[in-house]
Amino acid sequence: MHYNPYLENYTFYHVKSKSHFGGVGVFIKNCVPCNLRNDISFAEHGLFEMLWLELPNMEKNQKSIIGLVYRHPGIATIPTFTARIEQTLVKLNQEKASFYIFGDYNINLIKTDQIHNISEFVNTMHSLGALNMVNKPTRFPRGAQLGAPSLLDHIWTNEISYINKINLIIDPISDHRPMLTTINSNKNALINSQNDYFIRDMENFDVNAFNETLFDCHQEILECTTIDQKFSMLQKHIINSIDKHAPNRKRTRKEKKFAAKPWISNSIQISINNKNNLYYHLEKHPNAELSRKYNKMKKNT
Repeated sequence: MHYNPYLENYTFYHVKSKSHFGGVGVFIKNCVPCNLRNDISFAEHGLFEMLWLELPNMEKNQKSIIGLVYRHPGIATIPTFTARIEQTLVKLNQEKASFYIFGDYNINLIKTDQIHNISEFVNTMHSLGALNMVNKPTRFPRGAQLGAPSLLDHIWTNEISYINKINLIIDPISDHRPMLTTINSNKNALINSQNDYFIRDMENFDVNAFNETLFDCHQEILECTTIDQKFSMLQKHIINSIDKHAPNRKRTRKEKKFAAKPWISNSIQISINNKNNLYYHLEKHPNAELSRKYNKMKKNT
């Protein structure tokens, strides 16, 4: 079957699968300079497809590489995939390129410590300077599907400072959560934005009321004549819906402090609080048991 997707003012780049399923593709707006990297784009029958595009990095005056990956399921074939992506990233590192690699890897990172082939893949990526930016499950079995939630969809990059936000979208279109990410071409603008004085107020957020407002725009979008107009209308409506149900509010002093330290997760913060509480009680009631517990928690935190 011939498949030729079309969006006005966009170019579709793709690598076809050599089997009956799979393949990767992406739409790039025509005004964005882009070169297909045929030297590293590749499809291996029944194993994986990789698409690589080169874009200019305006701030650093160097290139950025966008990679799209689909790896067919199978634990035993992970080493073959690992070897291929290692070969590619070695080449990109030699070119001093920034890279961002998106896709469905069918490698469950939740089981990194349990399955040797997965841990070898992760270690290889880390050794090449790549970090995965997705830390939550991305696939949730539905209906008669078996299994537990898994982290199969990854975003690997060697330039984390340019990534603004990554969101997983809850949508019934698939058992995989679509991922939305923003890559900022201006590092300084991103650093400034991370310490904003405002945050979304979710205290009175009503998901049902939000969804009702969000989906009440079909007719307006249908009346638009081009894909760019439709997207702009949808984007404006989404922002207005968020502003209505989750308006901006000023960050508290504590929130400002932790916004500048994104590596401190909720679990780490809980551990810090528990450690501080133990220290408080130890100061008031010194004893060997409290001291032992405090030293152990201090070491783990």
